Amino acid sequence: MTASNAFDLIIWDCDGCLIDSEAIASAVEAQAVCRAGFQISVEDYIDQFAGVSTKTALARIDFLSGSSVSQRFSGEEAQRETLKALADAMQPIRGVKEALAALPCDHCVASGSEKSRLDTTLALVDLFDFFDGRIFSTSQVARGKPAPDVFLFAAQQRGVDPSRCLVIEDSTHGIEAARAAGMRVFGFVGASHVTPRWRQRIEAIEPDAIFDNMAQLPKLVASWSRAE
Repeated sequence: MTASNAFDLIIWDCDGCLIDSEAIASAVEAQAVCRAGFQISVEDYIDQFAGVSTKTALARIDFLSGSSVSQRFSGEEAQRETLKALADAMQPIRGVKEALAALPCDHCVASGSEKSRLDTTLALVDLFDFFDGRIFSTSQVARGKPAPDVFLFAAQQRGVDPSRCLVIEDSTHGIEAARAAGMRVFGFVGASHVTPRWRQRIEAIEPDAIFDNMAQLPKLVASWSRAE
């Protein structure tokens, strides 16, 4: 059997799986949230909100603060600052291009980031052409992760049954969303924002596999195919 036997579609989260961007983006968003009146450290922002859309994070912050932080949050300003910071410092996840080349089945992106940001950041690390026409955002669906909407939307757009999809995720919210969609999910814990505590949370919810080196992914997929 080949690696494509078990899965017809691999759905990638972007930040923290394709590009090493969560720490950079979270630093900018944490500063923007502080300007809007909710004090939070970068470490706490990553711990609580990395892996979810800004809309979902702001809704939670409004609840925690008991005020309308979201109304004072400048999304356009935060987006500009985030893109600038990413352009200055962002790198692809080490080994991801080689892993993509070694996996022959269909691939797409399904992320909590805005579509315009996904297009820009993937282009900056020379991955846009690989995913062109197959980049999906929670801005296209009703609910963000941990709801399964964006993964189900991606599978529908690619014409693949959810049971034949594998999701690559770095967050508990994303893993929960993949499971709710009826998909298999591998947890990637090799990005720069992953702390021991972050990894422990991933391990606690028991994705189908956990790996910290992209060079391991083709073998993991092939092993799953043989098991199937």
